[in-house]
Amino acid sequence: MNNCVAHKGGNYIVYHFNETTPGNKILDEGIHTGLETEGICNEVTFEFDNTLHMIRFKNVGGIFMKDIHKWNDKDNSWSKVFDLQGDINRKFAYPEGQTKLIYSGSTTEGMLYLVGELAETITIFSINMIDGTVVKETEMLDEENQRRFMTTHAVYHNGLVDVFGGRQGCGFMPIHGESLRFNLTTKSHKFVEFECDSEEHLGMSAISFVKYLPKHDAIIEGRSWRTCGRSRPMYDSNVWLLEKLTSDKPVWRRLTNKIPNGKDATENEIFFVTCDANEEVLLYGCKKKGIYVDKISFAKEVVPTHTLVPAFSMTDGDVQAFLMHGKLYLFTTTFYDQPTYNWGHRVLHNGSSLVVFDLENDQFDIKNIQKIPSLNCPEDCEEHLFVFNDQLHMITYSHHGAIKFKELYVFDFEKLEWYSKAKINDFLSLNGNDVTNKFDLIMANSTEDGFAYFAVIVDSSANLISLDITTGQIKIAISQILPEGPCPKLVSAVVANGNVDILSGTIGCGFLFQNAAVLRFNLKGKTLEMKAINADQAPCVGSSGPKHRQYIANQNCWLQMTGYNRKEMHSMVHDGSLYAIYQAGTESPVWKKFDNVITYTQAYQSDFVIYDSDRNRIIFGHPTIGLFFQYLKPKI
Repeated sequence: MNNCVAHKGGNYIVYHFNETTPGNKILDEGIHTGLETEGICNEVTFEFDNTLHMIRFKNVGGIFMKDIHKWNDKDNSWSKVFDLQGDINRKFAYPEGQTKLIYSGSTTEGMLYLVGELAETITIFSINMIDGTVVKETEMLDEENQRRFMTTHAVYHNGLVDVFGGRQGCGFMPIHGESLRFNLTTKSHKFVEFECDSEEHLGMSAISFVKYLPKHDAIIEGRSWRTCGRSRPMYDSNVWLLEKLTSDKPVWRRLTNKIPNGKDATENEIFFVTCDANEEVLLYGCKKKGIYVDKISFAKEVVPTHTLVPAFSMTDGDVQAFLMHGKLYLFTTTFYDQPTYNWGHRVLHNGSSLVVFDLENDQFDIKNIQKIPSLNCPEDCEEHLFVFNDQLHMITYSHHGAIKFKELYVFDFEKLEWYSKAKINDFLSLNGNDVTNKFDLIMANSTEDGFAYFAVIVDSSANLISLDITTGQIKIAISQILPEGPCPKLVSAVVANGNVDILSGTIGCGFLFQNAAVLRFNLKGKTLEMKAINADQAPCVGSSGPKHRQYIANQNCWLQMTGYNRKEMHSMVHDGSLYAIYQAGTESPVWKKFDNVITYTQAYQSDFVIYDSDRNRIIFGHPTIGLFFQYLKPKI
């Protein structure tokens, strides 16, 4: 077992940080002499009475607390305060098992509170800082810990100790939606669930620090690293505030502060981050650029939601939205049973309804719901819809056992019906090895030079298909064998700058979204490669990938809007955040996050989200709840 400890001696640096610029003054630095210790010894460091203190303990086979030392500023060394007494020894059932001891806070009367973890028994200890007496206050026994909760951090406040941690799943999985709360007065404990003041996902990033802010009666929490899908670990720069601590459900709020992590590991990679609760500042250090100090901002910056129209229909179903002619066209799909394939689906070609909203006047152009007749397609028939030259197109295809394109249609807005533009009955070349397989065909969110593009994985090959929208001619543009490894599941695509970039994920513990790279087809070179994305501001929608996508060609901005995230091992939770990939199809694509958040109630399960570029606003809703909008912040 390896320990990184301070009581063995080593380098130290003392900074003066009452400045807001990097490179703060070094008051002192040097090498301090270590303390003598018998065998392996661990430590907990903490601030008490404006002085750095340290508890030494052994954590193999139990928790065995030894003594408390404090840092002496005059000679920069550790000096003993006292040996601990009382409930200082807690044996573990397994002699070689390792335990934890976590500092949670102290009172003005000189009582210190620690959290000990032995297997799955979690114990609260108090230490009297006057005489060094240790008392076991309360605990949750192994058999009570049916959630198999594991501790990482703890905070004392108002006679309570909130313990933060997670569970073992796909590795260790931090959980930010609850804490294990110990009441020191009643000697009781319970799990307390938290809410979020917006529908941003709390994430599953590791905690870098938690501190109690007495002036606000709130807990501040910083994050460090997160994993999403099977992509590389990414740094999480967010800072969160937990408010309404004594309510039934305390509330998380994401602060506007960020703790950026630089790319150059030799100069500006973050190597520590913490918070001064009294001064209410964040402190973080870079390897060569020094200490940064940021004042915590408690201001709430919420992008307001405006109502366009209240609920106007009781017609349920998925909604597909399209922008054309300065109007918003809302098609509501109908359910079509597929008994041969043991499921059904919602499609427009089997009949739908339509309402039209005039964006110039913010009023209905066609308020009465118009019924669109069915095309009477066969049972195994899917569809993709797209806008080209201000006309709405639909291509139909089947995907069981093979990809077979059928027909290209255009919508007649005067007659309110579909008419055939081209039949595509001879395209039968993408056959799979198993006739029972269902292949997922995705369509790029844009067109280029009069062509639409589709991508599909059939067995071990990735295929890019081009459609000449004018003639209806369709062909395989690129087909490449995938490299060995997990087969990607395609999510969405965009064509830009002569490339088709595809977001994807893999099937692991459920769906795992890959947010740090795209699969890229090069249209000229006929190649396929994996291209990394700058993912510092990437979304965590690991359970679904972004649900709504839209490409703004004149800004090379590929919007990625809302989605679902994993909650613990099996559940999913709505994430209403908005993101975009800028510079798609180039050598340097990059994720950017917007300030907007769309709540689950407004988004609805069968929602649409679309960007009105002429007015810089996001429009969303459903006929059964109404139409809403937010101005996009910042602007594209």
